[in-house]
Amino acid sequence: MELGKKQGRLVLPAVPIACEAVCSRLVNIEPNDMPIIKTARQMDFGCKDFDRIEIKGDDLTRNICTDFEPAELIPIRFSLLHVCRSIAKQGVFLTKSAIKKHIREVFLELWYSLKFR
Repeated sequence: MELGKKQGRLVLPAVPIACEAVCSRLVNIEPNDMPIIKTARQMDFGCKDFDRIEIKGDDLTRNICTDFEPAELIPIRFSLLHVCRSIAKQGVFLTKSAIKKHIREVFLELWYSLKFR
């Protein structure tokens, strides 16, 4: 089984969602069927009209991969408890970092004041 086929293309987007749209067309998938593009549209983010994407360089309509099979989507579930726990962990981490920085500054200030007396 071949895991990947070299397409010999380089896609450099100014807008990430436009990149997703162009790449989805390269593998013969309708951009609006891509979950990331659906979500971006719901959030009013990114490119609205894929026909207006300016493509420079080679004609992308030649050598479109017609046998691409997308990976099976695995639903991700976020419970309120998991989100709260994650936020609390980040809060503890940031607090520890701030305290360490403050202690370091106080220590250096004390050290300089004793050293240069």
